[in-house]
Formats: sequence, C-alpha cells, structure tokens
Amino acid sequence: MEQLKESQKVEFKINWRDEYLKTLCAFANTDGGVLYLGITKDGLPVGVENLEDLMESLPHKVKNYLNIIPSINIEDIKGKKILTVGVEPSEVPVSYKGRFYIRTGSITQEVNGIELIKFLMKRQKLSWDALLSKAGPDDIDRETIEQFKQMAKARLPISNSDSPVKILENLELIKEGRLTNAGVLLFGKNPQSFIINSVARVGRFKTPIDVIDTVEVRGSLFKQVEDLVEAIKKHLNVRFEIKGIQRQDIWDYPLEAIREACINALIHRDYMDSAEIQIKIYDDHIWFWNPGKLPEGITVE
Repeated sequence: MEQLKESQKVEFKINWRDEYLKTLCAFANTDGGVLYLGITKDGLPVGVENLEDLMESLPHKVKNYLNIIPSINIEDIKGKKILTVGVEPSEVPVSYKGRFYIRTGSITQEVNGIELIKFLMKRQKLSWDALLSKAGPDDIDRETIEQFKQMAKARLPISNSDSPVKILENLELIKEGRLTNAGVLLFGKNPQSFIINSVARVGRFKTPIDVIDTVEVRGSLFKQVEDLVEAIKKHLNVRFEIKGIQRQDIWDYPLEAIREACINALIHRDYMDSAEIQIKIYDDHIWFWNPGKLPEGITVE
C-alpha cells in the first residue's frame, strides 16, 4: 500500500476522542475526507483499541452530534487493524456544538466572524448582492434610473413609461418592497447610509507617505465611476496632437483603461469587508486596490 500522508482530506489519530468530531465536521464542510484511527501522525500503523466498540458507537455519535452519516470500515495496513471514518462533503452547513469548522490544508480550523457569514451564505447558495437591505422605494435615486434607461434601452426591454420600482423589480433588484444590496449600490440615493463601507478614495502621492491630495468618492456605483475617473484625470498630464483637421488629446494613460480599472475596483470587491477601495497616483504609476479575494478555484497564475 502506498504511504499515506495527512492532507486536506486525510487525518491520522491513534485512537478515538470525541474532540475529533471537529475534524469530521470540517471534512463535511469542505471536500469530505477520511479519519484513520490507529495510525500515528507520521503515518505508522499501530492498530486501534476497542475496534468492535467503535464500530458500533461511532455511527450513532456522528449522527447525533453532526447529523451526518459516516462510512466506517476496517482496513488491514501492514498487519494492523485500522478503522477508517469517511465523511462526504455536505450540501448544507454542518456544526459541532454550535460551532463550524473547515479544513485548510491538513489543519482543522473554526470559522467565525465575517468568514462564518460568508461560509453560511455560500453553503446556502445565497449571494450578498441579492440579500434584502433596509432601503425601500423612497430611497431610489430617480435621476440615476433615468440615466440607466438611456444607457440600457438598446439592450433591455425598458419603456419610458416604466416606473423606477417596475424597472428594479424586472432586474430583481427590489423584492418584497425592499431593495437588494445590489439595488442600493447601483440605484440608491445615499448607498453609504445602508452600506457604510461602499466608499472609494483617490490620493496623489509623491512618496508612499507624502500625500499631496486626497478625494473621497461616495454615491451610487454609477456616480462613483465618473467621480473616480475625474479625480484621477486631474492629476494626469495631457497633450494634444492634430490628426487631419481634428485635435486629439493624448493622456498619460488611456482613459478607457482608467475607466475599466475603476469599474473593476467597484464591482469586483467584497462589500462585506470593512476596507475601502484605494487608488494611489504616483509620478510613474497608478495603484488600484480593493478588498476581496479571487473567485474560488482561480489563482493569480
């Protein structure tokens, strides 16, 4: 038999202790896994005590504490009787004594705080964008709705007679008389009164600690895109060239690229994180930063 090693889906214990229910809980909340009883941390099989008793008691214990059904088997490894407790990944969150655990590499760790909220939402297939806010129809910015009508009329079946509420209902941005979080960010009069951290800052730096100018950008995401671009432009050099009979402005950076970077900073951020978007303009580069991580399964490489 190939030498086993501990990993995200494999853990070794010499004998059973009830605290190992945390490991099984973590397996269920991650990608599943197998707990080997009767193997040392270094992968040396030594056999397990009370084998028959464990075969009878463990299924009930796991079911009672975790509400999942394990797969329990006896294996012969190098002449030693080993008990394996296998757990499949669960579609719903699994807790042990009211606490939630996941596997990170070969480590079992408790999930709490914001990460727990994200974990529970993911397991329940809930999107933060789609959660209902406290904002209602009176919090909709009519001017932004009108601008959106003009921008989207070529792509969406929007009539000039459609009310703001009807438009947002069709876009699933208002439900049960309340705006979703995405609805607030896009069309709220004052999104920051509901989502405090939905703010971006632009700074002009001479050195990493020497700030010449700073601007705080607030409002809906539509407004923030425009304000961010303008805040950056005022610190850029522009020259012009005559092409034919027309004058063409040449900026330090293509404005299309600046706008795209601003849009990405706004829409690809984690609004559950308390940090704000930061844009830093230096003499020779611009630094864009937003809170959040890459989507699951995607690496920088």
